[in-house]
Amino acid sequence: MTFAYPVPPTKQAANSATFITPPIDGSMSIPQMIDFHLANNPNHPVFRFATSGSSEAPFEEFLWRNVGQAMHRAARLAQARILGTPSNHTNSTTTPVIAAFASVELVHFSTFMYGVSRGGYLVHLISPQLSPAVIAHLFLKTDVTHVFVDESFRGLVKSVVDELQKAEAAIIPVVLDFPAVDDLFVRDDHQFEALPPIKSIELDSAAIILDSSGTTSLPKPIYITHRRLVEWSRVIWHGDRDLCGEVVGMQSALPFYVWGNFCIISALTGGYICAVRSPFGKPPPMTPERFIGEVAVTQCTILVSAPPSMLEAWANDPSALATLSKLKAVVFGGVFLREDVGAALSANAVPLTPIYGLTEAGCLSTYIPYPAEWDFFEFSSQIPTYLKPVENQAGLFEVFLLSSSVWSPQVLNTEINGKPAYATKDLVAQHPTNPNKYKIVGRLNDQLVFATGMKLNPLAVELQVKASPLVKSALVFGEGRATIGILIEPVGLVDNADPEALSAFREAIWKTIDNANETLIIYGHIRIAKEMVLVTSPSKPFLYTDKGSVKRPLVLKLYAEEIEAAYAAGNLP
Repeated sequence: MTFAYPVPPTKQAANSATFITPPIDGSMSIPQMIDFHLANNPNHPVFRFATSGSSEAPFEEFLWRNVGQAMHRAARLAQARILGTPSNHTNSTTTPVIAAFASVELVHFSTFMYGVSRGGYLVHLISPQLSPAVIAHLFLKTDVTHVFVDESFRGLVKSVVDELQKAEAAIIPVVLDFPAVDDLFVRDDHQFEALPPIKSIELDSAAIILDSSGTTSLPKPIYITHRRLVEWSRVIWHGDRDLCGEVVGMQSALPFYVWGNFCIISALTGGYICAVRSPFGKPPPMTPERFIGEVAVTQCTILVSAPPSMLEAWANDPSALATLSKLKAVVFGGVFLREDVGAALSANAVPLTPIYGLTEAGCLSTYIPYPAEWDFFEFSSQIPTYLKPVENQAGLFEVFLLSSSVWSPQVLNTEINGKPAYATKDLVAQHPTNPNKYKIVGRLNDQLVFATGMKLNPLAVELQVKASPLVKSALVFGEGRATIGILIEPVGLVDNADPEALSAFREAIWKTIDNANETLIIYGHIRIAKEMVLVTSPSKPFLYTDKGSVKRPLVLKLYAEEIEAAYAAGNLP
């Protein structure tokens, strides 16, 4: 007997005249839902984007008729090019693994890649921001057989192939042309022929591959199964709202990360409209002004892809604040938002809503809840968790995700009470009055342990220092010591070998450091002394993950000599 997921609590599309929800009981996979929508919801909008200034209409929409047909065309196109090109992938019993690199917008890229998946292939979604060596490492790990590429990334892919040939890889991927948007979205195509129906899909087989970007090592490929994608699609049904028909701003979501894919999958089962950038032509670079303009033009009701850098700019823009305050929710996550920015936006009636998720597990918090306190979230009722108290830090917990019959993380690396679980290494602080609410405060391996055994979470200090317009990034150090310091990557060039230049920079940011020191009162005498403010060298910039997080252990190792020298010069413990 096939297992059926139980009916979730929050019905979607309860009053929609254009959207029938697909079954989410485990009887239908995500690729099969594409065919379901093409047959049952042809007139329901999927994507909305701003039109050019010459158009009378402010925005254009792709309906499921357009998107479903485009995905089928993508599948046929991929099949024709893959089968029609010689390859050194000779094992006919394994599914070809397909990657793609193209300088196109989300609607174009995701339509093609989900179409490739509909065609029966395994897609590996890889960030083009990674180096050729790292991409080659991922290709080797997952045996990528074919890669679709447009002109803008041919140089990158050539470098990747060169790396593979140097490594004498068993499989050198075939390079194919990424299709133009007009090859997928064909207007008034009376000759359209759908693919044959999918007979069945083994839910525990791999559907897509995403990469988990760690701060201590190379990215790790995570094989996401069809079962996990179905479970991700059900998170929206455990939220507070019926989101069908809402216009959800995804203008900055990226198609090769978990968040962009989670949002699209949720639209498949919830029926909301994804507001994205136009797939036609080359949209100009996204600025805070252009971003908020597209939110207004596409008549977004919710914004789910608001980078902290944009929120920081909007906090000082009355026009942007007026637009944001009219939305039902402004969702942020992935990178920490400064306390002063969050407080300012909240004070201006911007309905900020934090979200928490992982590549290994999808979205873990209630999806687009009714906003309350801007910096706290609740875990989704679908997600079984174990929160392990952090020793000697009241109200601080390490997050473990448990496996159950209705939900499981894709990766299991430990046990809790004899049952399989995933140790996230994320730390959350419990709300002072509501025990069901939490905020992310950092990572377990970010914590500094002093010589006394006392622990310090450096994130609050680092965020305050980064508030300075002179500071690009900052890392607190002091593991195993009795005093701490801070390593700063400046926005401009500062010669750290010139004592006068270094002293001038320290003076310029000292008020910011002094304010950060105020947050350290609870740690007794711990303070950042002026001589313990170190500045990076241009020849040794900070190392970042492709998502923009600092690779803390690697950077601190890179500057180990300078840090030791600072302690010795000040005769500090």
